[in-house]
Amino acid sequence: RVLFRSAYEKLIANHPNTYVYYTKMAAYLAKQKEYAKALPYAEKATQFEPEVLIFNLKDLAEIHKNLQQKKEALDAVNKALSLPEAKLEQNKNTVSKLEELKKSLQ
Repeated sequence: RVLFRSAYEKLIANHPNTYVYYTKMAAYLAKQKEYAKALPYAEKATQFEPEVLIFNLKDLAEIHKNLQQKKEALDAVNKALSLPEAKLEQNKNTVSKLEELKKSLQ
């Protein structure tokens, strides 16, 4: 476990201006149920590349939900669903997951 974490930390240090490694670190920590540690990485991932923002916001919302942060989770879901990318056919599955997540938070 420490090896993966260390590798992601090095990748983030070497490539701080891409969402990729922040997303991977957040997902890794979330899988370990370390949601509080995953949160800052998921938040940082939303600051890059608008074309993947819908996916990063979904991940962020799920982490907030697991931290019992309902308002923050709903905010992330609503922001994701308001993006132009939410209307694209290719993002249909993600939008469906976001809508399910929204229902679970209400």
